[in-house]
Amino acid sequence: MQPDLFGNEDNRVEYFFVISPPPAVVNAVRRFKARLHERIGLDAINMRSMAHISLFKFLKNDNDSLIISKAAAALKHKTIFDIRLRGADSFLHKDRAGTLYIKIAQPDPVNIVTRLLCTAFSLAYRPSIPHLTIARNVPLPSFVKIDPADFDYHYDFICRHITLLKWNGEKYDVIHEAPLNDTAPA
Repeated sequence: MQPDLFGNEDNRVEYFFVISPPPAVVNAVRRFKARLHERIGLDAINMRSMAHISLFKFLKNDNDSLIISKAAAALKHKTIFDIRLRGADSFLHKDRAGTLYIKIAQPDPVNIVTRLLCTAFSLAYRPSIPHLTIARNVPLPSFVKIDPADFDYHYDFICRHITLLKWNGEKYDVIHEAPLNDTAPA
C-alpha cells in the first residue's frame, strides 16, 4: 500500500482495484477453499475472501467520485482482454507462510491496466506476477502440506471491467465497475 503524501490523513481510506472473475471461477475458488479447509483448516479471512485478481491498494482522501473519475479516464482507451487461467502454483513469504494461487497464462494485459491506473493516481508502478489467489498467508506447517497440482484449474474469460473496492472498516465494498472499451481501435 502506498501513502497519500498530500492528503489529510484523518480523511484517508483504502481503495483497492481488482479484476472480478465470472461466477464459474468464483465458485471453483470457493470449492478449492472448502477443500483446503478440510485438509489444513483455513482461517476466516481466507474463507471469506472472494475470488479476485489484485491490481493494487492505495490510501487516498475519501472522495469516491474523484477516484471513479480518474479510473474512468485512465481506462477509457483500454480494450477488453482475455484472461486465461492455467494451473496452480504457490510462493513463500519469508519462510513463514505461503500463498496458493491460480496462474494467469498471459499477464501482460493485467500489468498494462495496473500501470495505467498507477499513472492516473501518481503512484509508483511495481511489476508483479498477476494471479488469482486461492489462499494467502497460510502458516508454513500447513502450507508445506499443499500440492498445487491438486488445484489445477483452466478457464478463460474476458475482462470487461475493473472493479473498485473501498474498505469500510470491516470489509471491502464494491463502489464502481469501470468498463473497458468494447470496440477495437480504428
